[in-house]
This record gives sequence, structure tokens and C-alpha cells, in this order.
Amino acid sequence: MKKTQDKKHYDVIILGAGPAGTACALALKDANLSVALIDKANFPRDKICGDAIPGPTLKLIRKLVNDDESFSTITSKQQVTRSLIFPENGRTIDLNWKAEAYNAKRLDFDNFLFELVKEHTDTDLLIGKEIKRVEIKDFVHVYDKEDNEIASSQLILGADGANSIATRTFAKKQKAELLNGFAIRTYYSNVDCAPTTNEFYLLNKIQGYFWIFPLANNQYNVGIGFLKKQKRNSAFDVKQILQYTIQSHPTISPKFKNAKEISKPTGFKLPVGGTKRSFSGDRFLLLGDAAHLIDPLQGHGIDKAIESGILAAEQVVSCFEQNQFNAKFLRTYDAAIESNIEHSLRRNLRIMKILYRFPWVVRISASIVHFNSTFLLSVFYKK
Repeated sequence: MKKTQDKKHYDVIILGAGPAGTACALALKDANLSVALIDKANFPRDKICGDAIPGPTLKLIRKLVNDDESFSTITSKQQVTRSLIFPENGRTIDLNWKAEAYNAKRLDFDNFLFELVKEHTDTDLLIGKEIKRVEIKDFVHVYDKEDNEIASSQLILGADGANSIATRTFAKKQKAELLNGFAIRTYYSNVDCAPTTNEFYLLNKIQGYFWIFPLANNQYNVGIGFLKKQKRNSAFDVKQILQYTIQSHPTISPKFKNAKEISKPTGFKLPVGGTKRSFSGDRFLLLGDAAHLIDPLQGHGIDKAIESGILAAEQVVSCFEQNQFNAKFLRTYDAAIESNIEHSLRRNLRIMKILYRFPWVVRISASIVHFNSTFLLSVFYKK
């Protein structure tokens, strides 16, 4: 790992070494730019998530590193070939996948991406650096929690997750328009679920779904997600809903008869896409969860994060070729996000609201074989 001096000036600073930030660093590996990747954690580190790695993710990674074998280094992954979707009081929707997809703990997956950056790029890694604030003056200036300036740059890319300091700094006016879902996750062993099958349970009484995702070594990621965070003073808070579902739901609870919980339930915010907003401004771009790119229907954002990292890298290269870093020039990135990612998120947000408001639509669609194999395939997953 490279050592860096305090207050070093870079062409580009990337805040956050998750999928969006690491993908961007990998995409810039041949750009002949000085790049710093900053993260408050030391790797490997956990990231609260459903741990599902959608098929498009692997294609993007292999394109970035031109290596079909690199993903095999994650020995803890579990390949998934099938999804079962259970509407309440309806027929089960059975989807079999030709596309390659896996479940893997983010502890392992994110560290895999981080190691790719170390192996394939000359990125300066400022790890274990918690950022307190970011300012744009003549350049971008980044300060640590002691308020010491640690770096400056021409551009800053905010890839620092759901609680992004970049988003709080640069997108304050958009805050009221942004949509945040909420989920809670725990790990179990010995759940009665096929090791190659992801299970989704659509629950009528809440705007959300319960999931069981198998991992390696007889472990399972179990959780429940909502369009909006449940109020703690409501009839159930989120932990109560999770436990009640596991213990009392007539379809779900039998699967946990011999199961053992091996971690504490932990909640996390879901910065959902599909609402109108900007992804850039003077000297900054927002990526991944910081840009609210989680699919509102499917609940995943890893593939969108990596794709946004690649699109951001393309914009960065263009900025330095033209020596332009202003908001007007950076709107090209907004257009790229819109055409490649955001239009589908907006569609899925509309569909999600319809399904949550009228759950009988899912039950009816599940009973129609041809509808099931076309529409539902496109709605819940993409090959």
C-alpha cells in the first residue's frame, strides 16, 4: 500500500472504497491521473446488506480487469440459480436463471474489489481516514475528523454510501426529494432453504418483503426491507416485525424450526432511486448509494454502484481532456446516469408503488404462466 504525505494534491479524490469507488478507481487505471481513494474503515470490513451479487456485476468486474478468473478468489461465495417469490395468499413465482449470480458476504466481496484496486492500479489508498468535511474553494479540500486538511484535488467523487458526507455537502437542496427505504438484516445457520435458491416473501401488511439468501457454509442472510422506515412508536418496530415474521408467519416460520441465529439484527438505510435529482455540480460527482441508485423494486444496488463508477470515470477523463470541471460540463454525467441507470429505477419505483398498493396484482400475475415468465422476469431480475 502506498504511503502518502499530508495535504497531497491529486487530480481526483474518491470518497468511499465500496463497489462504486473501487470500480471508478479500476476504470481510471490507464487514465494517467493521480487518484486517491479514501475510506474511514480498514479492510476487510463488514457492510450491512442482503449480500446478493446480481449477474450484471460480474460482467462489469470482468470488463474492468479483463480477467475471467478473478472472481474465483472469493471462496465463500454461493452460486444462486433460482429465485422463489411468495405472494401472500397467491401462487409461488418460480424463476430459474441462466445468468451467473452469487451471494457473498460484503465483508468478502468488498475486500475482493479493494484488493483488485491494489493489484491493478497506482491509486493512493488513504484507508482508516474518517472525513469530517469537504470544501470547494480554488480546488476541493478534504478534512479529517480533527479538521486537518489531508488532501486536495481538481475533482471529488462521492462514493461514500448511504450516509454520504458528499451528498450532505453538495446536495442539501435535494434532501427533501430523496427517498430512503429501510432494511434489517441478520444471519442464521441451518435454515430450511435450498442452498442455490433465493427466497422472497411479499407481505401484505407492510410495504416491503422478507428474504432468505443462502451463503456458503450453511449460513443464510435473513432480513426484511421496507419502502419507508417504520416508526419506533408504531405497533411494531422493525426488529419486532422481523422476529414476529420468523416466529409466527405460517409459511416462513417452519423454515426456521431447526435454525440458529448467529448474529444480532442490524438495520440499514436504503437510498432508493427513481426520484428526480442531480448527480453532479461544480467539481463533484455522486456515485452508488451516495447518488441514491438502489433499485426500489428489487432492493439491490451493487450492480448500479459499479456501473455508476465506470460512468464517473468516463466523465473524469473527459473533464481532464477538456480542462473543464464546472457544473454545466459535468451534466454529461447526469445524462449518462439517466440513460443507463435512472430510467429503469424510475419505472421500477412506479411498479413498486402499484404492487404495494394493490398486492392482488402479484397474485393474479402469478397465476398466469406466460405473464409470469415475461413480465415478472423483467420486474424482479434482469439477466
